[in-house]
Amino acid sequence: MMKVAKMNCIAAFSLLLLCRCNMAELQPPNYCQMLSNDQAHVNYDKSDANYLSDKAKRHEVFRNNFFEIMEYASKEGFPQINVKQPAPDSCMQRAITITFIHIAQSDVTIFFDRKIKRLLQQEIQKGNLPPNLIAKSIAIMLRTNELCRQTKVDLLQFVKDLAIDSEVVQGETLSEMLKQKELVACE
Repeated sequence: MMKVAKMNCIAAFSLLLLCRCNMAELQPPNYCQMLSNDQAHVNYDKSDANYLSDKAKRHEVFRNNFFEIMEYASKEGFPQINVKQPAPDSCMQRAITITFIHIAQSDVTIFFDRKIKRLLQQEIQKGNLPPNLIAKSIAIMLRTNELCRQTKVDLLQFVKDLAIDSEVVQGETLSEMLKQKELVACE
């Protein structure tokens, strides 16, 4: 009888530990830290010898933040934000929004990854991810970055696959903005 009670106690304790471990894995990202990391290595002085190094470090932060958000979204669903309505000042909303903008500006091709695209599609269909977040991020990228022909073709396909080509950003649909974008030679 004592052995059974002891085994039940051990089993209950093990289950409790297992639950705690699973709960620890599912903690949301530290969005305030993401914002802080995003602003690290800001160096606007192109004559500074550290400019390119700082820029590379900053782009790495963008990627790390993006993949951390995507990892969490793959397990728990995309964090609930609404980019159409002003929200209370929260680290989460700002971190997610700025991460999407910066990843689009620094390497929009990350969106073309099959796994990422599928996750974004699923989260949009579930209503967890506002399609306007991606549309605004791409629109800002189109205004601030050059675009080569192949990236334009891939980006057009991406916005069609996500069904965000008709998203309106400042009076224009995303597909209209893409079609009007002047191209540079691909490297």
